[in-house]
Amino acid sequence: MNTNIDLNEVKRLLLKKLSNSLSETEEQLLHQWINTSPQNRALAQKIHSRLFLTHAILDENELSYRNSWQRLRHNIKYTQHFLIRSPQHKWLVAAILTSLILAGNYLFWNFQTKEITITAGTSKAVLYTPSSEEKYTLPQTENQVLNYSQFINKINRQSSIALSPDLYHTITVPRGGEYLLLLEDSTLIHLGPESSLTIPANFSRTNRTVNLSGEAYAIVYKDSLHPFTIQTEKVDIHVLGTKLNIEAYDDEKHVKVTLEEGKAELHSAKEIQMLPVGYTASIGENKHIVLSKANVYEYTAWHYNRLSFDNQSLENIMKKLERWYNIEVAYSSDNIRNFHITMDINKYESFNKLAQAIEKMNELKIQIKKNKVVLISERNLNQE
Repeated sequence: MNTNIDLNEVKRLLLKKLSNSLSETEEQLLHQWINTSPQNRALAQKIHSRLFLTHAILDENELSYRNSWQRLRHNIKYTQHFLIRSPQHKWLVAAILTSLILAGNYLFWNFQTKEITITAGTSKAVLYTPSSEEKYTLPQTENQVLNYSQFINKINRQSSIALSPDLYHTITVPRGGEYLLLLEDSTLIHLGPESSLTIPANFSRTNRTVNLSGEAYAIVYKDSLHPFTIQTEKVDIHVLGTKLNIEAYDDEKHVKVTLEEGKAELHSAKEIQMLPVGYTASIGENKHIVLSKANVYEYTAWHYNRLSFDNQSLENIMKKLERWYNIEVAYSSDNIRNFHITMDINKYESFNKLAQAIEKMNELKIQIKKNKVVLISERNLNQE
């Protein structure tokens, strides 16, 4: 096997090694290259270093990946083995690696700007008031929170029709959107894309029940005498001073509730369970509540302006990206759906940059036409 491969190819293979996505042939090629010389072994070892990757991200003044690699070669010390890290290390490195790929200076390669740029979601929502049969476009609140009760009071003053207390208002966030609002009881609700929150007109500090479809992160104001209740299709969540994330999309088989902090009690048609901190509850069509230890950050990262995927299938990842970027995704073959990725990114990056990262890590070609995205295996392309 020829081991005279150029530096760009070596970089590509090393990066794929870090994300655990090498093919068997590539694994053999990289192994032979590493063992060709002590310098090669040392270079591979250094790239596997958390310290190098961290400095590479922080060193924003290095505009040329060529200079970075030359500096790396100059500074490395020889080592005898190319270490295979633990799964925990792989997860950390993959998160750092994703940031490297998406960084403005593109340490290892420069992305080519695609003809059509798909931007990330923005703050947008619509309020429906059934009693007046009207809808109101809510003000865009980039990095700000809408005071819901003040907004409703403003509508009431402007409307000639009194709102009945037994009616409901519904806030709907479309695909490609998100929205932050503060309720009268000081509870913060962060609605994700393609989500809706139904709030009774008489919602107050003592009447704290809402209905959710879609995804929301909630920081619930603590009041032991008046629990906050979030109703979904499959489960009701009774909350006592809590930070939690709820996924309750109509097109998903399970509702998922992840508790980041505090206390929450789950009520389904079949059972009642307390949800421990650090766990996710999954409730399916049978209404049974199944608890599992959770990577809480993965479920809540979107609230903190990140998108995090820990060894998730491309199909699951693309479902989330479809909602956030308002795109439609198709696959050239079903096996692509089962490719797995670990990554952690700024959720406001364009889809184009994210697509470049996914392409490099998985031997995929991603075609973008308007808001339609097609994932094609490079192996399929090579066979054509």
